[in-house]
Amino acid sequence: MLHKYLFESREFKVERDERLKHSLLWELQRINKTANELSDGDGMIRWFEAANEIRTAVGGVPKDLDKRIYSDLWSRRIPSMLTSGTLSVGGDFSAFKQSIGLNNKNIRLSEAAYSSPFNYMDNCLLYLTKNVPDYRANSYIAALTDEIEQLITASNGHAAVLFNSDDTCVVAVCDIRAAEGESYHESIIAALPKCRVTDSIDDVIRFYLAVKPLRYFVNI
Repeated sequence: MLHKYLFESREFKVERDERLKHSLLWELQRINKTANELSDGDGMIRWFEAANEIRTAVGGVPKDLDKRIYSDLWSRRIPSMLTSGTLSVGGDFSAFKQSIGLNNKNIRLSEAAYSSPFNYMDNCLLYLTKNVPDYRANSYIAALTDEIEQLITASNGHAAVLFNSDDTCVVAVCDIRAAEGESYHESIIAALPKCRVTDSIDDVIRFYLAVKPLRYFVNI
């Protein structure tokens, strides 16, 4: 009886060890496959995205995306029209055309940029904060929250992202890299319509007081 028990125990241990070995081999093969996919050998640019606290996704885009789009789409010479409010920077379409393969000399291309009828200079204020640190700083969330609270208070709760051509607004960019003298400042200014610019919450309050009627500040 003892002999049979020991024999069966040994058989179970061997079977368990085999399952463990195959499981480890499968996991190593999966890791190796993922590592190969992340390598630069296939001409891809890859990045990680945290889908949630326990799951991370891997994204990728071909380095020659512009050539692929030209080969698959524009080379077929099918007439196309592309329209958007964000295709050009200061009326220049160069960056957009290069990114999607429209800078090929074999393409017949016409382009036009039209300014908005909205009076940005009188009815819009661009607020570029200097009070929010780099997003990697420990104090970033707290500082950003305080900044948003001040902007909401300054607008008496009328905080919105979208507006129409008959309205007035404050556009706030709460990123220290957009502030004057920082890395994104010139690009931000070039990409947006010409309007007044400030880094002062007091200027934001004065702007609202100047352009909004009294009922704007009355809580209903």
